[in-house]
Amino acid sequence: GGGSSADPVKPSPADVVKQSSSIYDHVDRSNEEEINPFSKNYIGILANYLSVGLMLGGSTSILYPILVVREGVTPSLMTASTSLVTVFWSYKILFGFL
Repeated sequence: GGGSSADPVKPSPADVVKQSSSIYDHVDRSNEEEINPFSKNYIGILANYLSVGLMLGGSTSILYPILVVREGVTPSLMTASTSLVTVFWSYKILFGFL
């Protein structure tokens, strides 16, 4: 009759965190394969970052020789021009959806 049945004890969240090395280890990732960024499926991401980086770096780097050396503009105009060119970098996520 009144014997104690052994109910399975559910671990508390604190016990789970103590057992795992990270708070994100609660997901079973044993069946997932490692992502290779140079593979055919993911090379577009690297190409995108490369092209955007070249555009940003190239456009801001060319401003100094053209504006300061050749035209002799003031430093404040140089700073304003650099800011104008880089403002599009802030909106890159919006342009990506287009």
